[in-house]
Amino acid sequence: MLGAGGVLLGLGYALRSVIGEPRLNPLSNAVAHADGPGFGGATSMDMSMYMEMFMRHNEIRRTVEEIPGGARTTTESDSPDLAALLHEHVPSMYSHLDQGGEIMCMSQSLPTLFRRASDYHRQITFTPTGVVAVETADDPELTKAIRAHAREVTGFVTEGMPAMMQGMMGPGMMGPGGMMGPG
Repeated sequence: MLGAGGVLLGLGYALRSVIGEPRLNPLSNAVAHADGPGFGGATSMDMSMYMEMFMRHNEIRRTVEEIPGGARTTTESDSPDLAALLHEHVPSMYSHLDQGGEIMCMSQSLPTLFRRASDYHRQITFTPTGVVAVETADDPELTKAIRAHAREVTGFVTEGMPAMMQGMMGPGMMGPGGMMGPG
């Protein structure tokens, strides 16, 4: 538990450096541009959105429905500012996919989705409190990746930062027998 807390503090410090004010942090100049790549391909604007959503994950609700070839996800919040973040975040991720600007952090399934972005269909519907995203593919392996990502994001919404840490460190690193778990 103490080790996991230390990792979270270290991550918080690192992310503060990534999204901190550029004149106070010389390293942030490499990632502070909203139009350029940053931490794992994410811009500082992306990182700010991610951190806000992780810190307030308990104000977000999410449902996932498996549909033929993929998943339909509904992600919403009764908080108007979080609903606005969801309205920004999902199109931003789809823009990264369309442009080939891979985001490599926090997810085991994203690399497949980025590599195969042109091989599956994505559709966003905005609701007053969030977004409905429908993602489908004809390839069963890609369908598995779509559904795996839907489960990962649901973990982020349910668990917040611990799920993010699990995604960044890989399977088994935080749990029983893993580097950060008992065993």
